[in-house]
Amino acid sequence: MSIKWKIPILILLIYIVNIAIFVFFYRYYLSDQLNNRLLQGQKNIETITTEAKQQLDGKGLDDAKVYLENISQSKNVEITLNKIGDTQEYHFRIDDKIPVVFSYSQAIQLDNNYYLLTCQRARSFVNVQNVKIVNDILSFEMVFVFLMLLFITTLLYFNYAKPLVMLSKEMGRYKADFTDFLALRRSNNKIRKDEIGMLQKGFHELIRRLHEEKKVQDRMIASISHDLKTPLTSIMGYSENLLKKDLPPERQYKYINIIHNQSKDIEGIVEEFDDYIVNKMDGEWKIQTYSVEYLFHMLKDEYEQQLQERNVEFYIENLVPKQVEVAVDIGRLRRVFANIIGNAIRHANTSNLVVKVSAIQNEQQIWIKIRDNGVGIANNMLDKVFEPFYTSDQGRKLSGLGLAICKDIIQGHNGIIFANGDEGFSITFTLPIIK
Repeated sequence: MSIKWKIPILILLIYIVNIAIFVFFYRYYLSDQLNNRLLQGQKNIETITTEAKQQLDGKGLDDAKVYLENISQSKNVEITLNKIGDTQEYHFRIDDKIPVVFSYSQAIQLDNNYYLLTCQRARSFVNVQNVKIVNDILSFEMVFVFLMLLFITTLLYFNYAKPLVMLSKEMGRYKADFTDFLALRRSNNKIRKDEIGMLQKGFHELIRRLHEEKKVQDRMIASISHDLKTPLTSIMGYSENLLKKDLPPERQYKYINIIHNQSKDIEGIVEEFDDYIVNKMDGEWKIQTYSVEYLFHMLKDEYEQQLQERNVEFYIENLVPKQVEVAVDIGRLRRVFANIIGNAIRHANTSNLVVKVSAIQNEQQIWIKIRDNGVGIANNMLDKVFEPFYTSDQGRKLSGLGLAICKDIIQGHNGIIFANGDEGFSITFTLPIIK
């Protein structure tokens, strides 16, 4: 569950629990205390009224007034004396602002007349700290709030603070030793499903990609170093022979020609690497709309004559309707065709090379297949041919960056690319159709 929902729900649950506990506390404790206090207050006012009746019954009205005035002050009660059968009233300590809570009346005889003596008392809560029930409520709330704060603090620590601390430690382990980090990651595969879990998962995925990228870079550096070392060694050997030995002109020409060819090989490696880096770093894509028919006319114009001069049979087969169009960066797509066809020419290892480019429409995609009749590769190695500087040891050499560049370009067009090693070697990729 998302954190933005967890916190409001937690607050709501705490509020409901608070209400439920308070209702329980009131029902089984405070209600009895309150009832006892009310009964005691009523009993006190009855006692005051009864004592006043006993003291005044049969005495004079003037003596009763003095006594009732003193009682009203000392006992903190309001007293009303009404003559029965008449409208004559006497009031002692009247305060209309305080509501009456306790009241009791009795008839008394004064000066041979009957009066109704009424004593009333209002409960004032000005000094709430002196009221036991209020103190109980405040004590209960303080204890409850303390327990809730303790619960929330514990919950926040174990659910939010601790995972963040663990994630921070994982980052520290990654900085110190990536191998140690991988061991920790394998031992703790539990991933939360909220934002913190997404953060953990994102971090682990980032580290995994960085690790994979680092392995690719290490392999790339090692491969470039190896591919450069071989021609450099040859160049140095032949150049030393040219410098130290008195060679006949034909031998000199031969050595110079070898040095030139090896230099061209080095140039090809550097250009391919530069092409790979540019493709990785260049974020600007010039997407335009082209028909599939136009793309195949372009292929025919660029490669038919060129491949014939190399004694390579070249065929194109476009089974896509003329009106079907795709949105592509034509420069990058030409690089894809150049890399795949160039790979077929260099590494097919066959004397009668045939290259065929075909296209079909499948739902909302165009499937373009480039196949040659050269030596294939094992099926378990097909997924690796798009890795930088991958080399198959079984017949067909695919070292370099050309197919890795093709993969990046096709994925940048929201397509897929894959290889097939049956009946020669083929590479198929897709391009989305413009609806």
